[in-house]
Amino acid sequence: WDTTPYDVPVDDNWDDDDFSLDDGFERNHLIAVYGTLKHGECNNDLISGSNFIGTGQTADAYPMQYSVDAYGYKGIPYVYNDAGTGHQIQVEVYEVDDDLMREDIDILEGHPTHYTRQQVDIQLDNDEVISAWLYFSAHKLNLQTNQPMQSVY
Repeated sequence: WDTTPYDVPVDDNWDDDDFSLDDGFERNHLIAVYGTLKHGECNNDLISGSNFIGTGQTADAYPMQYSVDAYGYKGIPYVYNDAGTGHQIQVEVYEVDDDLMREDIDILEGHPTHYTRQQVDIQLDNDEVISAWLYFSAHKLNLQTNQPMQSVY
C-alpha cells in the first residue's frame, strides 16, 4: 500500500458560505405556539433556548377550546383546523432547529396522532406576515360541548 500523501491543491479562496448541503430538508423552522409552550407556561423550557421571533396572531380565525376545572385551572388547549370559525389565536413565534421540532416538540404534541402540524400565516405585532408551523388538534371540533371559543391561553 502506498501511504504517500497526495499533492492536493489548496484553495486559498475557500469560503464556508460557498458550501451548502442541500438534502431537501430545512434546518430551521418557525413555529407559532399557544398554550403550554408559551413563555411562563410549563413546557416553555423545551424551546426557551430557541430564537424568539415575536408575538402575533393567526391571520385566519380558528376555533380554540380548553376546559377550566372547578379551581380555575386551564386544561390542555386545542386549536382546530377549521379556518373562519372562532377567533384569531394569540401566539408566540420561535425559530427552532429541525431536530428540536421533530424529536422533541412533535413528540410532546403527539404529532401526528394527537396534534397535526401545518403551516399557517401569522401576523406579527409589527404587521409582518410570516408562515409558521402551528399544531392543530388531530380530532374534529365538537360544538356540542359547553366550552367557549378562545383566542388566548
